Amino acid sequence: MAGPHHEPSRRAFLRGLAAIAAAPLPMAACSRAEPEESAGSQAAAPAPAPAPARGPILAALPDREPWLRVRIARHRDPFACVRFGAAGGWICVRQAEDDPIALRGPVTLARRAGQFVAIDARGALPMLDPQRSIIVASADDPRAAGYVDGGPTIASSSLLIDGELWPGFVQCHPTAGDGDGDASTDGFDLVNHVAVETYLPGVLVRELYRHWHPETFAAQAIAARSFAAAEAAYFRNTRHFDVTATQASQMYGPLSGQSPHARSHDAAHATRGILLSWEGGIVPGYYSSCCGGLTASAQDAIGEHPINGVPPLRGAAGEDPCSEARLYRWRVERDPRDLLARIHAWARLRGMREIASLGTIAAITVAEVGPTGRPRTYALEDTSRTVAFMPAERLRLAANHAAGALGPPRRSLFSGFVTATTATTTTGDIRFDGRGHGHGAGLCQHGAEALARAGTTSTGILARYYPGAVLSRAYA
Repeated sequence: MAGPHHEPSRRAFLRGLAAIAAAPLPMAACSRAEPEESAGSQAAAPAPAPAPARGPILAALPDREPWLRVRIARHRDPFACVRFGAAGGWICVRQAEDDPIALRGPVTLARRAGQFVAIDARGALPMLDPQRSIIVASADDPRAAGYVDGGPTIASSSLLIDGELWPGFVQCHPTAGDGDGDASTDGFDLVNHVAVETYLPGVLVRELYRHWHPETFAAQAIAARSFAAAEAAYFRNTRHFDVTATQASQMYGPLSGQSPHARSHDAAHATRGILLSWEGGIVPGYYSSCCGGLTASAQDAIGEHPINGVPPLRGAAGEDPCSEARLYRWRVERDPRDLLARIHAWARLRGMREIASLGTIAAITVAEVGPTGRPRTYALEDTSRTVAFMPAERLRLAANHAAGALGPPRRSLFSGFVTATTATTTTGDIRFDGRGHGHGAGLCQHGAEALARAGTTSTGILARYYPGAVLSRAYA
């Protein structure tokens, strides 16, 4: 980690962010060779590539605070149940436009034999439609519970779930299997509906070390808000949640872990409504723990969707200052048979026949590098000299595959940034030498902290990691 540094006072920090929030602020003009950065910045971002033809690539900036649907639990155990509320309180259960059912807390909700079952403190057992989702909220007046235009019409703004207090309300969605061999009819997802600005402190306190610099928190707040708003726009009509509460999206948790941490609340409040944008659309604020010294383009690390090809997501040039991160460099040894089984299983699920038909792996080499010099594609060669090609991030996902009969690997690959592989002579394992932790696209959290400690403002940090983006205040 970086050494001691001088922190600005909270008042000065908030004044600085208020100035950012006053109006849209260009971070890098298209006609300039380099973005403007503070004196503390350690590397210049590249000039943006020519913009593609104008079109509906990115979601439009919202004109009001979005509501977010966060999957906070994914129950597949046939004996799973969730407990809502406390003794003596009211819990409102509602399906679609039906009248709410008032139940006395605590209320236990489960799914048995394809049916939703709700039992309250009095033993009530209301009839619930097994095919429809269930809205659960706490309210002083149970008759006020509702769900209109993406937000609740309830008197209470939080809900006790299994002893933890969560903001907003939840919706329980019935599911039938998870796509990985589980065909259970008793599964259900628990989805927290929460306003983005209320959601954000629950992300910041879990995504960053609590003692990190306020400017790092400010940059992370804008990136995380932009990611959440972009996901909400993209998935609004295609699935029943926008993001998860895990590293698959961004970490998030109940109110109990947020209240003592003023820095998370300060950063969220001071940057309220500010989003990364490009040509009037939301730039998904991708980020990872440590890029290993070289950031990745979003198309290489996240996927080939046109959204990921916009200039701010093509990666930053130069060596990133994240070298003090614990996983800046790492070494992992893996059993070749276990590794091949995971790669085969992952490839079969995705119909990747060339990968699924490989024999014992003899070598893994870099076949292509991306625009920032980071490995983009690897060549996997088996003992019969058959070669198949695999994108870098997919190699990590395949090597760490744990679905079906495969449990988690003994040691996971921390990133798709593999610098060398060696067959060890002592154990026969394959040794991976790699760099970084996570996909490496967008903001590097350890790099951002190093920049902040060197004097770079949150604006300069974001200019480096999202070259060509604009900071826009979308709503008050």
